[in-house]
Amino acid sequence: MGEASSEEVADFSATAYFFGNLLQQSLDVPVGLIHCSWSMSKIEAWMDKETLSHFSEVTLPDTNQDKFEWAAGTPTLLWNAMVNPWEGFPVKGVIWYQGEANTPDPTLYKKLFPRHGLSMEKFLS
Repeated sequence: MGEASSEEVADFSATAYFFGNLLQQSLDVPVGLIHCSWSMSKIEAWMDKETLSHFSEVTLPDTNQDKFEWAAGTPTLLWNAMVNPWEGFPVKGVIWYQGEANTPDPTLYKKLFPRHGLSMEKFLS
């Protein structure tokens, strides 16, 4: 990675920055990073409608409503707003560290997490 001052990376994910730096040093190729996060979001927010439709425990948002005051945990919200726009970019991988907002229902998270990984793999291929 190129040199970056602490001021330039102050609002960036330290985990992503150091992981990217390690990748660049190990692979000796340029590494670009996309910081895509939302504090206290649920995994359901980062998943697409098709994947979530297989889980009866998840209530999908009504997209026909005329007021959109959705919280960051709303299923599909962050997928549509922050992930799906990457379609076509040459993204080779994702670092996923999240889950705090899913602590009230760890059983559901345990089911959603592997499907999230599979859907991301499909999306990036």
